[in-house]
Amino acid sequence: MNKQSKCKKCENIQDYDFLICQTCGEEMPEDSFEVNDEIKNEITMNTSGQGEKVQPPAIIKGWNWGAFFFGFIWGIFYIHSLKLLIFFIPIVGRIVGGKFGNQWAWQDTKWNNIMSFRNSQNTWAAAGIAFYSSIIIFFIFAGLVHNL
Repeated sequence: MNKQSKCKKCENIQDYDFLICQTCGEEMPEDSFEVNDEIKNEITMNTSGQGEKVQPPAIIKGWNWGAFFFGFIWGIFYIHSLKLLIFFIPIVGRIVGGKFGNQWAWQDTKWNNIMSFRNSQNTWAAAGIAFYSSIIIFFIFAGLVHNL
């Protein structure tokens, strides 16, 4: 049986790993997970900041764009171990950080809940997109001005 949650606004039932209802766009609060106590415990039990011995909840696993875009700068805020050194290896460090960033940030930093974790990481991702987009736009315009 798939792990599912029910939107309190439109009552849509969907996979539990979506934090926003795929039908109405409503944010799915942590108490909307109704399948069974095991799933609720996985989502609501806060194991963050307890080090490498703890596996992060499945809901937060995935690519971390903040770690990928900002590397070492992102790592200073969320990694409190020698793993931070990986970001000094060009390109490889960014890829490894993107792949394991969520896990490392969950294990090394204490979070209030999963939503605060996701909000923080989404903010870093948006900042990375904005930053690199502005650099690309700058160089496009600089090239156009140079050719005039």
